[in-house]
Amino acid sequence: MKVSKYNFTFPLREDVYLIYNALSGAFAKVDSDILKLLANMEKGKNIDTDDIEVFQMLDNLKEGKFAIPDDFDEIAFLKVVTNVKRFESRVLGLTITPTLECNFACIYCYENHMNVTMNTETITALKDFLQRQTKDISGLGVAWFGGEPLLALNIMEDISGCIFDLQKEEEFHYESGIVTNGYLLDKKKAEKLVELKITKVQITVDGPQGIHDVRRPLRNRKGTFKRIMKNLVDISDILKSISIRVNVDASNVDRVPELFDILKSQGLKEKVGVYFSPVQIFSKVCRDISPDCLSHEVFSKYEINLFKITVEKGFKIWKYPRPLHGYCGAVNYNSLVVDPYGDFHKCWNTVGIKSEAVGTLGEPLEMNSLLTEWLSWDPFENEECRACRFLPICMGGCPYLLRTKERNCDPWKYNLEEMLQLYYATKPKSEMPST
Repeated sequence: MKVSKYNFTFPLREDVYLIYNALSGAFAKVDSDILKLLANMEKGKNIDTDDIEVFQMLDNLKEGKFAIPDDFDEIAFLKVVTNVKRFESRVLGLTITPTLECNFACIYCYENHMNVTMNTETITALKDFLQRQTKDISGLGVAWFGGEPLLALNIMEDISGCIFDLQKEEEFHYESGIVTNGYLLDKKKAEKLVELKITKVQITVDGPQGIHDVRRPLRNRKGTFKRIMKNLVDISDILKSISIRVNVDASNVDRVPELFDILKSQGLKEKVGVYFSPVQIFSKVCRDISPDCLSHEVFSKYEINLFKITVEKGFKIWKYPRPLHGYCGAVNYNSLVVDPYGDFHKCWNTVGIKSEAVGTLGEPLEMNSLLTEWLSWDPFENEECRACRFLPICMGGCPYLLRTKERNCDPWKYNLEEMLQLYYATKPKSEMPST
């Protein structure tokens, strides 16, 4: 047996440690005897497997891949499980953008919001595509995106109805979620989403009212915070999986903690999850906000502090370093984005950009140069990534950004220990394995 290169060990208190394996995602509380066993294995010392206690410890370590067979190639294993997920053909992932129109004018938005909505011809072509594809799949996942998708709720209903009819015929598993700014998501529309089997909702709120309204106003520059807060209260008992995304940069990071008190005062502490994401430059449209953008390394320091505050305020942490097998839909074989023009894309950052389309509804999806570029993306070809202990939970970073800029390592590289310490502190101890 040998020790995994993806093990991370952190002290918790005297003679108690936390150990995490990035390859398996296993996380356990251990004592110094376990660490001594791992240290002896790393030094090549003989292990007395006839000792029942040692045998049991080894068995637990093997289960979490903390200890692996001498001939086990971790890079090869990671490559295999990643490619199996990436090139899975029985599960279809679709991001459907029924409209590029948006009622917001966010200061950092990377999209050119055009008054383009799916027409009848495109909707029919999408239904035909779904009818063909669902004959050979076991699962379908749909993410509704925009623009603001709720501006085209009638189209969402139409396409969802088609999916439900096909599901009766083909009996595939179906999951659906929506990314929305939340302004139109009142109680009536929330009930409609439940009817459409949309179970996951992401809404962005960038801080308290004075901050949010500057960053995420309506197109007429009026504020949106109060309306979104009212909607959150009204829909929180209807929709069971609501995540609030907070886009963070230098201009709002110090005010974000005020949002937690507001959510708490509205009775939302137990009803929503909160997570943080760095504002990034995805197109020329948002170049003017570049001075406020944070590198992942700088963001990681702010992120841990923000999560500490969420815990202090009684919120749950919705973030854990899980292995990214399959990773991003942009580089997965059976994952596509459909924009209102009826064009196929691999990444939702390119919706509406004709030159970035990899195909079109109604035409065979051929392995053209652009599609090949996405699908041949391979973090294992990069020596820095291959050698990195964080590879299983980063997988080389965002494929879209890597096409246009230097590598930007995942925040886990900079705050893994503190995030896991925080995760352990908030997780019910009955659920925490000991090895």
